[in-house]
Amino acid sequence: MEYSFITTPYRIDRKLYKYFSNVKYAIDSIRGRHIHLDNPQDFNDPFDATVGLFQYTTMQEYDTPSEVMQNIIRYTTNSTHTPQVQHYLKKMVTLYQEKYEQLQIQAEDRISTIVSRFYKELNDKKYSFEQFCKMVDNGYAKHDGFVRLDCKISCFSEVWDSILMWSYYANCHRGVCVEYDLSKLNAENSLNNKIINSIAKVQYSPIRTDQLPATDEANQMNFIMSKSDVWSHEHEWRIVCESEQEYLPFDCISKVYLGVGFDTNAPKYQDLVRAVATHDDVDILKCQLNQDRYQIDAER
Repeated sequence: MEYSFITTPYRIDRKLYKYFSNVKYAIDSIRGRHIHLDNPQDFNDPFDATVGLFQYTTMQEYDTPSEVMQNIIRYTTNSTHTPQVQHYLKKMVTLYQEKYEQLQIQAEDRISTIVSRFYKELNDKKYSFEQFCKMVDNGYAKHDGFVRLDCKISCFSEVWDSILMWSYYANCHRGVCVEYDLSKLNAENSLNNKIINSIAKVQYSPIRTDQLPATDEANQMNFIMSKSDVWSHEHEWRIVCESEQEYLPFDCISKVYLGVGFDTNAPKYQDLVRAVATHDDVDILKCQLNQDRYQIDAER
């Protein structure tokens, strides 16, 4: 079996949790000692595994400094700019001719870098320099659209007692949550060692951080670890790999939590018990509602 992982700059020794809405899937995972590798296009976040590609305009694309200036002039006529931004940009046209040599412009400089230097020469404190540079920088990025990366992902959480996670991913508290103790993975096994070094924590942000130059293909996969902060309550960790396989060996189960609404009288419960019995030292716990607080407790 071939797996190609994203490696991360740290190793972890902790417990992670996976919620299951379909108990049969959980039983199969427990009995098979593996986890399912999912296609991100099936996830509930439409941004998952998409990367915005852009190409900056640089002086290398033009033969002479005058042609670079023509591009800046075209930019100043962009009707999407506020009058104040247009005002400063028009001043830059004059500054370009006066201070081109003085500003020590290099052939590899981005247009946005050049314009930022012009702005500094204006020495006007009425307008935020940081905000202005951000607007100019975005303005000179020619977006080539978004691509969805070809990969597979298995998702985990840091917590087992999230009321929202039980609702979303465990059939409204009628499913199960499996605890994986990563310290139980035998690191001497080459595949396990790769897995340990590839598990990474998702980073959350209110703005997209998965934008990168189109030529920077080597880093595209790493942006799968960035999501909107609206998902921050999930405390997510991921294993990301490229593989044709449907499952990834993952033999480190330590506990199984049954949801508050799990029916222990149903046949699936006995199937679950038999699957857990194939492991050593794995407890089954039943979730209960706390009497005093809006939280979930669990008892063996």
